[in-house]
Amino acid sequence: MTFSPLGDELRSRGVADDEIVRTPRAVDAMEAVLVKRMLTEPEREAALAMHRGAQRDAAANVAKPALSQ
Repeated sequence: MTFSPLGDELRSRGVADDEIVRTPRAVDAMEAVLVKRMLTEPEREAALAMHRGAQRDAAANVAKPALSQ
């Protein structure tokens, strides 16, 4: 984690790191490691339901041909 000058100042005053990371503009950069995992059954069902809803919404938004006069 890379602290901003504000974060460095807070750290030099003895403020705990967990409080510094919750302080706006005190952290310039941080890293995270993401791990891919399988969905649980409830998560899978929720994702499928959202996907079906998105498909339904997309089908409803398809341009309909203009009626000729």
